[in-house]
Amino acid sequence: MEGDDKDFYYVEKILKKQNYPSVRYLVKWEGYDYSQSTWEPAENLINVPELILEFEQREREREINRSLQNSSKNDNDSSLNNDDNEENVNKQNKSWRQEKLKKNAPMRDDCVKRCLDVDQIPETIVTAKMIEGEIYCLTKFKERSDGIIPKDCYILSEELSNKFPDILIDFYESKIKFT
Repeated sequence: MEGDDKDFYYVEKILKKQNYPSVRYLVKWEGYDYSQSTWEPAENLINVPELILEFEQREREREINRSLQNSSKNDNDSSLNNDDNEENVNKQNKSWRQEKLKKNAPMRDDCVKRCLDVDQIPETIVTAKMIEGEIYCLTKFKERSDGIIPKDCYILSEELSNKFPDILIDFYESKIKFT
């Protein structure tokens, strides 16, 4: 969803998928009504792989359930209880999905900011990546005076460069390899 440079839009849920002419997903945006959902190309959703995975798994579960229901209708003499089958399939898929989400959890970008909060003092930069054409740095923060450590967050590198250039320089120097 487009907005001016100061706005960020967070994906709440993937609703549908189209494969033609290219892969696109119908996105429900956090804080917006379903009527404001938009079709987004897959490359615009690289920051939410776990939501795409969750959507794809839901679709697989629906397909499995449809297949089970169809086979149950076609096989009236079957000794299998369709409700038990669906329950077992759902349990297996839920377990698989939870395991995948755990593995992908660190990739989720819950916190992306253009500016630092007053109480956020960077300790180190973990990594950097492009988000909407700008470089953001995953930043760990120092403990605040009240004993709370702010959550790691992606901060616009320009903001870090202006306020904490030494930390940004240290990060980039750690990535340089001399031969």
